[in-house]
Amino acid sequence: MQAWLFNFIIQGMSQRNSRESPCLPNIELTHKSRQLRKKTRDAKQRWLSQAIADLNEDERAMHFKAGDIIRRLAER
Repeated sequence: MQAWLFNFIIQGMSQRNSRESPCLPNIELTHKSRQLRKKTRDAKQRWLSQAIADLNEDERAMHFKAGDIIRRLAER
């Protein structure tokens, strides 16, 4: 077992599941881990929202235009 996975299991962040499929991993996130992911995602969203709100109107327009350009590049 990989060290990071072992540490996740020890910390209660993942657990083995009962699936017997050789094609699917036999671990899953615990409730504790899902809550931590949600808390982290929400904190990132709050930070980004505040950072964008702190931009002036021209900077905000440039930010969203850059996002559109990056999205188009990624779709190629």
